[in-house]
Parts: sequence; structure tokens; C-alpha cells
Amino acid sequence: MKKSLLPIRLVLFSIIILITVNAAAQNVGIGTANPQKGRLEITGALGGHTTVLTIGSDGTGISLQRNWPTIGLNQYRDASNTQRFIGAGYAGSIFLSQDDGGLVFAQFGQGTANQEITDATYPLYITGFGSTIVNGALRLKNTAYVEKEIVFEPTPKIVSTSTGTFRNLLAFAYGFVTVDGAKYRGTDNFTCTYNSGLQSYLIYFTEDGDNGQVMVTPRSQVACYATTIRLSQGIFAVNIWNNSGQKIKEGFSITIFQ
Repeated sequence: MKKSLLPIRLVLFSIIILITVNAAAQNVGIGTANPQKGRLEITGALGGHTTVLTIGSDGTGISLQRNWPTIGLNQYRDASNTQRFIGAGYAGSIFLSQDDGGLVFAQFGQGTANQEITDATYPLYITGFGSTIVNGALRLKNTAYVEKEIVFEPTPKIVSTSTGTFRNLLAFAYGFVTVDGAKYRGTDNFTCTYNSGLQSYLIYFTEDGDNGQVMVTPRSQVACYATTIRLSQGIFAVNIWNNSGQKIKEGFSITIFQ
């Protein structure tokens, strides 16, 4: 009797399918036909806006958001880019600022599932140039579990006139100025503008700056340097120069020591 070859053909076909699926699934892409940035790569977002992924959305879950990269803790952005609670409970997020590279911790209080988030506080902010800003009280505990509280002013000013070995002169004004001359972040005791006639950034310092030491660091990806000139009481001119000795417009961080 002649045996049927059908079972053998089915086995061979199954092996070919398994090999093909295994080879094609080395990297898995959602929204992309050629995933190259990870074993699992997702492109696109909800409504074309921000939220790429939510996990545990049946409770107080977690979301991942793009562009201003964000880890949402019981928070997501809907198809209209509106912030909402994933589930009933407290919410917060950690995101990376695309303006200055700062890392921001946000809190949104308590809400219900899919409720719009309208209030936010930012208790901790690590700036793109290394400063840590605490909005509120900083509580420290020692090994004996004795709680100590350090309370900062809304805009802290730390002034030291000590000099010598192992002494530091601490800044009492600092901030970041954008390329168009606007103060993006910093203490409230100075303002800034760009003067197109002078091709200079003008710093208006509201305190006694006659004996102040001004330090400026350009935030540029190309080689350049900065100089400062005291124009009058409380007014400094900041000039940014390229390697050819020409004035250019560039954002910078500024620190003033007393």
C-alpha cells in the first residue's frame, strides 16, 4: 500500500514557518517595518501626540511619552495631548526638558480615572547645568532617625565673604539666558535683554554688583567664548565671540559671586 506524504509535508511546512517567524522576530516593531533601535521598537503615539505606551491601565499604571521624554506615574496624555489620570489615585511624572536638559519631578495630586490634570507642582528640578532646585522644605534624617528640616526661601540667596584655603564664595545670582536674550530660569534678582545695536546681552542686576564677580559660560556646540563689561551700577554687558573674533548670538549660563 502506498503511504500518504501529507503528514511529512505538514511537518516540513511547520518547520519552515517556525524558522521564518523566528528569523523575522529578532526585532519586533510596532508602527515600523524595520526596527533597529531595540528588540521592541514602537513609533508613533496616541493621536499623533505624546503617549507611546501605557502599562497597567486597569489601575494606577505607568505611561511612556515621547518628545519631552516622560515617565508618567498614573498620568498620560490623551489623543488631544491633554494630561489625565490613568486610574483613581495620586499621580506624578518625571520628564526631561528639551529647552535646557533639566530633569523635572512633577506631582499632580489625586484624581479619578481619565480625569483631566489641571494642577501641578514641581518639588525637585535638576537644571541642565548641574544645579538642584528644591521647591519647599528639604527633610534630612540621621542614623538615629531624628528628622531635621531645612527650609529655603522661595529664591534662595547664599552669600559668603570668607576667603582662603578650603573656603568657597557662593553665588547669590545665577540663571540661564536663551539665544534671544530672555531669562529662561534663574534667581529673581536679575533680568536680561539683547541689544542689537551693541550686539550684546545686557544683564540688569538689582543688587550691589560693583564688586561682583561675573562668570559666563556659553551653551554652544561650537567653540566660542564670553567676555563681560560693567557698563554702570548694576548693568553688565555680556558678549559672545566665535573663534574668528566676531560677536555671535548664543545662549549662556551666568553666575554672579559677591
